[in-house]
Order: sequence, then C-alpha cells, then structure tokens
Amino acid sequence: MSDDSLIARPLREKADEIAGARFFRERGSSDPMAVTQRSLRSFEQSCRTRGGSVPAADDARTVSSGERVIAHLVQPTGMRHQWRGEVAICDGSDGEPIAGFVSLVKDNSEIHRSGDAGSQLIGGLLGGLRNTTAIYLFRADRWPTATDATVLSSVEERWDADSEARMLAARQEAEEFQANLAIGYETNCGTVIDVRGPMAEVAVPTNRRAPNGEAIFWSRKERLFPPGHGVCTYGL
Repeated sequence: MSDDSLIARPLREKADEIAGARFFRERGSSDPMAVTQRSLRSFEQSCRTRGGSVPAADDARTVSSGERVIAHLVQPTGMRHQWRGEVAICDGSDGEPIAGFVSLVKDNSEIHRSGDAGSQLIGGLLGGLRNTTAIYLFRADRWPTATDATVLSSVEERWDADSEARMLAARQEAEEFQANLAIGYETNCGTVIDVRGPMAEVAVPTNRRAPNGEAIFWSRKERLFPPGHGVCTYGL
C-alpha cells in the first residue's frame, strides 16, 4: 500500500465498525468518482438481493451517518487535491440496517487540470495523476435504524414547537410589562422614576452607569424589559 493509503484514516478511526475495505487507484483523467459509483451500484444490488433497500442520499440517516464518519475528512484541504466521500445504508425490510457503505476518494484531477506546468507535464506523460479510492463496508450495529430516525425527528419537532411556544410567551410577557410600565417598576436597566406617554425615565443602579456616564436616562418603553430579560440599551 502506497502513501496514498493514508486515505485509510477512517479504517484506523472506526476499526471496530469496519467489516472490510478495498483500495483502488485510477488515473486522474478519468472521473474521480467512477470507482465509487461502480462500487455503490454493486452495494445496492447486493442489498436488494438480501431483501433490503438503500435510502436516498439526502435521507436524514444517510446524512447523519456521513457527518459522523467522514465529514471531518472531506473538508477543503487548501491544496489542489480534494477529498470526496459517499455514504449509503442498506436497510432491511424492518428498518434495521444490514450494512453501511463508505467511499473516500483522494481526487487529484484538479492538479492535472490547473496545476503548475511541471504537474501538468508529468500528469500528461503518465496519462493523468492517480486518484485513490477507499471503499469500506461498515457493520450495521452502529448505524441508525428507521426507528432512531423517527424518534429523533419527533424530538426535534417537539423541541421546535416548545421553543416557539417559549418565544411567544416571552414576547407576550414583555409586551404586557411595557404596556403597564409605571413609576417604581424594576426593569433590565434600572428603576422607572417617571413615565411620559411612550417614554420612561430610568435610574441606573448605583453600581452601574449609562455609556455616557449619566445616572438616569430616558428610553422608549418598548426598549425596556423585565429584570434579567435582554441586555439594556440605555435608550439608544
């Protein structure tokens, strides 16, 4: 295995999850994802033979699995070569994963296309710089089931609904507070000492000062909130 076998980093990071791996090298003038696509078709066919199916690439479980396994490896390198990846899950009829597929490609084709003159010359003489592809077959027990995805989606939906309800309640509380604001009310800025129409005069706590150094200032009511709610703008 050459230095390009450094692409096997996931094999070292996830060794207890990987059932098998194969490595391929092809010239950069060809489609760098060709090996990946052939291997993925083979994986899909094998999955169907076992009575399973492969969810779409944008399926929530596929995306989350990719984030967990290879997202940190396919970040831009700042160099002309690029790491590319592909992830798939073979699902059984009961929604339990049968296997996971991961491809990781060291794509050197950009070096051949737009590298310096020396790189292009060497690439041309050699028929293109080599791209290395690592194909991993992952064990099923660490990959999310359909039930996992449903539960996660339900939790996220409840969290979103709860967050929206909390925001609405906080907004209503603030609006009620501002509508009833009167002398003596404690706000997030200090104590209200005068109210005139839409304006309120506030005395800043003795241990603080407004940005201009004043101990009191005027503010529109809608910029004042209950103590502990929001940052004081001092009427600005």
